[in-house]
Amino acid sequence: MKKLLYYLAILNLLDGFLTALGLHLNVIEESNPLMGNLYDLHPFLFLSLKIILSSLLIILSIFISEIQK
Repeated sequence: MKKLLYYLAILNLLDGFLTALGLHLNVIEESNPLMGNLYDLHPFLFLSLKIILSSLLIILSIFISEIQK
C-alpha cells in the first residue's frame, strides 16, 4: 500500500509538471474545469495544488505504515 501511494504521488507530480508545460506551450487544453481555472488564475496555483495533493498522499502512506506496525 505504501509503495502504491508513493507511486500515485510521483505520477500526480509528473502529471502536474507535464500538463503545465503543455498548457504553457499551447499544445494541450485542460479538460478539468477546476484545474483549468486555477491555471488561468496563475500557473503557480495549479502546480501548488498538485504538490499539496502529492504531499498529502505521502503523509497518508506514512500514517498508514505507522498504524500497521
